[in-house]
Amino acid sequence: MGGFFMAEYVYILQSEKTGGYYIGQTDDIEKRLMQHNSIDNVEYTKRDQPWALIKTFQCACRLQARRIERHIKNMKNRKYIEDILKHSEIFEKLKIKYPCI
Repeated sequence: MGGFFMAEYVYILQSEKTGGYYIGQTDDIEKRLMQHNSIDNVEYTKRDQPWALIKTFQCACRLQARRIERHIKNMKNRKYIEDILKHSEIFEKLKIKYPCI
């Protein structure tokens, strides 16, 4: 079974309408962005469409991506998100804090 690696990502979107941010995780960035911007979207992100992909961070596994996504969302802090965008070492430290175990 080994040898096949499915990349997992944490992504940051920015609303072109409000300037607000949205944090998510996925293994398919293009598909997920299309879902966020779809007219059929019934999720939280529909009200602030359209969304632009600002940044993606690759994670080692889905568990790591989910933990980092939750950590960032729990901060509930725009400045923290902007700091992550400016300083990629913050995300690297989160990858160490939330390993794939």
